[in-house]
Order: sequence, then structure tokens, then C-alpha cells
Amino acid sequence: MKFTWKKVLLVSILFLAFVVLPIGLLSTGMMEHYQERIDRNPDTDFNKWLQMATADACSKTMRPEMAADYYRRFWERYPKDERRPVAYLHYAVALADSGRNADAIAAFQKYMDDYPEREDRKVAVAGIERIRFVKPAP
Repeated sequence: MKFTWKKVLLVSILFLAFVVLPIGLLSTGMMEHYQERIDRNPDTDFNKWLQMATADACSKTMRPEMAADYYRRFWERYPKDERRPVAYLHYAVALADSGRNADAIAAFQKYMDDYPEREDRKVAVAGIERIRFVKPAP
């Protein structure tokens, strides 16, 4: 198979677009940069979206400590946002994933107390049960 400069360029662009760029944009350094941007002006719609997006990205890339911090910042900073209950529940899950079991149980319990009618309440119940009955005590 003959490689032409066009094929090499195409493969290089695809590699950059689908491997290098996502890794760079989701790096810990970039997450911290995004948080600095949010902290400078937290009340814009974009920064509100970015706060939740960075928390979700940290959660999905197995950085529960950062995710917990970013979810906490969201629900503290935006008390009237409709996504606040979801952010609080994800905060509790991230605490559990971080091994902060006592804090996670308290957060799950607060979630159930504050939002007793939500359907995702069973996630909080399951979170408490998982910590109490599945995870070994240190």
C-alpha cells in the first residue's frame, strides 16, 4: 500500500482530532483552568453550564474527588437552578466513590430529606445501602 502525503495528512488530522484534542481538553490542568474561569464570573449562563460540564467530565474520567468539589460548587453557587438536585445527588455519589463514606451517607440523607418526591431518590437509598452493607469498614 502506497502512502501519499494526503493519506498521511488525513491520518494525522484524525489522530489529532480524536485522540490528542480530547485528552488535552479533559486534562486536570484544563479542568483547573475552566474552574478559574468560572470563579472569575460565575453568574453567566455559559459558566453555569461549564461548572456542571466539568463536574460531569471529572466524574466520567474517574476523578471523583474533583467531581465532588465541582458538583458542590454548582449546588452551592446556583440555588435556584433546576439541575441543583441532580448536582447534589452526583456530589453524594462522587463522595462515595472517593471513599468519603461518612460524608457520602450524610449527603445522601440530606438529598432524601430535601427532595423526598424525586424519582431518583432510590439512587440515594442504594448509595447508603452500598456503603453500609457492601463496602468493608476500614
